[in-house]
Amino acid sequence: MEVNLPDSLGPRLELDFGRFLGGQGVPGYRLELHLGPLPPLPAGLNERFRGPHFVVFGSADQRYVSYPHQGWLSWNGPRVDLYAEDAECGYARLVLTIQSRLGDLLEQRGLYRVHALGLQGGLVLLPPGGGKSTLAWELLQSGQGERLLSEDTPLVDGGGRLHSFPFRLGVRQPPCGQKRLVPFPSQSSLGGPARQLVLGAWTTEAEPRVQPLGRWQGLMPLLRDCLLGYGVPQLIELYWPLSANQRLQRASLSARRLGAIARLLAGCRVSRLWLCPDPRANLECLLELIDRP
Repeated sequence: MEVNLPDSLGPRLELDFGRFLGGQGVPGYRLELHLGPLPPLPAGLNERFRGPHFVVFGSADQRYVSYPHQGWLSWNGPRVDLYAEDAECGYARLVLTIQSRLGDLLEQRGLYRVHALGLQGGLVLLPPGGGKSTLAWELLQSGQGERLLSEDTPLVDGGGRLHSFPFRLGVRQPPCGQKRLVPFPSQSSLGGPARQLVLGAWTTEAEPRVQPLGRWQGLMPLLRDCLLGYGVPQLIELYWPLSANQRLQRASLSARRLGAIARLLAGCRVSRLWLCPDPRANLECLLELIDRP
């Protein structure tokens, strides 16, 4: 993937995607961020669908996405052009677009993102804001960052094995929960088999505890967080099909994701981890669970 953006934003791109930079070969996508007065969208476009913060125009071959009062995007095959007046808004949109297109390239190689905290040996499924970042921060503070696969979107292959997605961390630090951007650990696991699937939930008790579950109880959360990709930056404005061919491609992708989920689940024990208000105690309980044979 080739990314072009103003020089002033280059250091931020290195922080966010440092472990992805420097690859060789023909780029699968070319993305460019254009900052300045917004050019008008082409005339004669009809709306295809919309969401709360975007409107999609065009066709399967040439898609335009308007983000009212922020900018717009043009996507034609391997090329994506983003237009924005404000550098902050433009860069935030660029990061999401890169993540979306990276996901597409990874899926072409049989690697599927899961909305989870990924550790060597297991996954922790929690909803957005459920505590994944806090657990990741505690892991880094304990000097065990090498066990981290991803704070938010680890990968699973068609055989059910886990792989790292080394995107920078956005961790919330106690006690006030202020978010801080942290580079991905330079020494970290590349992945391996998944032994534990952990479904996180919160309790007001003073200590965390583990509740064994049946394997089938992990299916619905995996369907939500991998098959549907809830919480994964797919960008529905780019992902939603606009032609019969694209609908067939999405159906094929869903079948492959489902196969990866089935193989992952077949090799895992499933447990509920009841998280307490003590982040350090939660991490210790989680790691003891993950390390079980």
